[in-house]
Amino acid sequence: MPFRLYTHCGFDWRLDFDESFWQMYAGPLPQGTRTNDPIQRGTLTLLTDEVAVFRFDVRTGEASVYFVRNDTPKHEVSCF
Repeated sequence: MPFRLYTHCGFDWRLDFDESFWQMYAGPLPQGTRTNDPIQRGTLTLLTDEVAVFRFDVRTGEASVYFVRNDTPKHEVSCF
């Protein structure tokens, strides 16, 4: 599904999808990823009950970042 990922405070800050919070699976972000823009546009796909993938365009082509379901609620913390 088309998805607008809020990236101002980090790539996986408060990712809310499928009635859960998600955290980015280990690894560096693909080269060319915009992390300081407020929004990264792409698609988010639920692969399994515990894994989702966010696909988006970068200068060098398409990139993918995997997320895992976070079983605990995230704290309401501001990044500012």
